[in-house]
Amino acid sequence: MAGGNKLLIGLVSGAIVLVAGIYLLPKTNTKVKSDEKEITSDSTVAVFSFDNFLSTSKSKMGWDAGNKINNWETSIEKGVAELAIYDSVAKVWDEAKNPGIAAWYYEQKAAKSNIEKDWLNASYRYFDAFKVGKDSLEVSYFVQKAITGYSKVLEINPTNLDAKTDLGILYTEGTN
Repeated sequence: MAGGNKLLIGLVSGAIVLVAGIYLLPKTNTKVKSDEKEITSDSTVAVFSFDNFLSTSKSKMGWDAGNKINNWETSIEKGVAELAIYDSVAKVWDEAKNPGIAAWYYEQKAAKSNIEKDWLNASYRYFDAFKVGKDSLEVSYFVQKAITGYSKVLEINPTNLDAKTDLGILYTEGTN
């Protein structure tokens, strides 16, 4: 029985020393600036990349939808796109159940038109993307984009109660 007590005392002492050693290790903070969002981490730096998110989502699209999107994006890149093309691309992403990318296209349209309805479309989709986000970086990115969009809505129409309500939800559920 004395040997068992010595083993138990040795294990408990070792655990205490290990915890104390980890506690006393130097702590470092690393900051990274990423697309309007600063992300801080203790050991590794992780950044949400919308471009990676977009390319990964495109690779999962069907052939027909992917071709439509590529054709529309070519028109947008050439600068010959009408605002309706943004709606068309966003609707394809809505049908694919990807509100984050649909929101991005609605946001591009809203930036050009600066109409309350367009900012609301983008903000609603970013809000939906926040609700279905797969990881904390993705969720945080979509929360910030939704907050920005709803703020634009309230600049245009300060009495919009839907924007105020969703903004309150984003601040309480989506931010620290």
